[in-house]
Amino acid sequence: MLLMANVVEGWTQKTGRGVLDRMQELKPYVGGFLVTFVEREGRLGGIDEAGIKELVDGAGNTP
Repeated sequence: MLLMANVVEGWTQKTGRGVLDRMQELKPYVGGFLVTFVEREGRLGGIDEAGIKELVDGAGNTP
């Protein structure tokens, strides 16, 4: 499992909540999620395919 944290304030502060936990909490209210892997994409390192797969598998279908 990848270490994924919610970050705020220009991606400088961690919220202390996991991304998958937050997605599960919000999925009844949204049609989808936009996720950025700041540590990789922010450095122009491309997308994190393994991380995306983990989130898609963990979040399941949104309503």
